[in-house]
Amino acid sequence: MKSIASMTKAEHFVPPPIGSTFTTVQHSTGSFGSGDVQLQFTRGERMWEGRQVITYASPQVTLLTSPDGAWLAILGAGNKPVMRWDPPINLDWPLEVGTTWISSYRVIDAADRSIPVISTW
Repeated sequence: MKSIASMTKAEHFVPPPIGSTFTTVQHSTGSFGSGDVQLQFTRGERMWEGRQVITYASPQVTLLTSPDGAWLAILGAGNKPVMRWDPPINLDWPLEVGTTWISSYRVIDAADRSIPVISTW
């Protein structure tokens, strides 16, 4: 049996098995519209910009991550980047309940505009 302490800490990213499917619900409000959108994703792999990446693909978009789980880009129609992160967004491993951190990065949109972001996680 695991102790309570071991259940509140994750040492590193563990991707789901290839072919795994899962469903998310996105709830939006405000200037980007409002409502709920349900998406089903399937975990896969592919080459992108000369390296092997993990994919989470739906009919609408595909999220690309590095093998360590860092978010690299979201691809839209025609496999064109809709959004990229520089540097890639990653969690501050190990994760532990109650821990917070701040990260800064740039979001680069489909028009190649760069937006600075500072996030508290």
